[in-house]
Amino acid sequence: GKGSAIFMLIFDFDGVVMNSIDEITVTANNAITGNLAISLESFSQSVVRIFQRNRFHVQAIGDTFSLMQWCVENGESDPDRILSKEDYEMILQYETEPLLERMNRFFAARNAFVKKDEMGWFSLNAPYRPLWQELQTLSIEQIILLTKKNREAVLRLCHHFGRMLDEK
Repeated sequence: GKGSAIFMLIFDFDGVVMNSIDEITVTANNAITGNLAISLESFSQSVVRIFQRNRFHVQAIGDTFSLMQWCVENGESDPDRILSKEDYEMILQYETEPLLERMNRFFAARNAFVKKDEMGWFSLNAPYRPLWQELQTLSIEQIILLTKKNREAVLRLCHHFGRMLDEK
């Protein structure tokens, strides 16, 4: 009606709507090592710490490989180190595999993880409250998810945590 406004709030899925740092850590480690770990306890806690402290640098999910590889090689000596923007960009300069191929490899590692232990995968993700609770009150038509996270993972997580979505 007259005077009413329509507005849209946009939140990033990973890191804002869903806390996925633990899952991304395990998946990135699996992708670069070829292992199929299903928990953070499956590998070095120093690597976990330094990766998670520096995850904020990563924009495209395919770049997690460069960061994780650096963390595996350097994490034991200084797990509290936070890379400067310049140091992180230097790490990326050594990457030779195209970004799209790295993204596909990340999603393949995630899919292998889900196939091996779906409940374990769910346990490494958690919605942020109260934002998630607010999303629960909205109708399906009022929610649009726009994310670079792969569609299947988003749908599985939302459904698991009680938010059914229109798959379109």
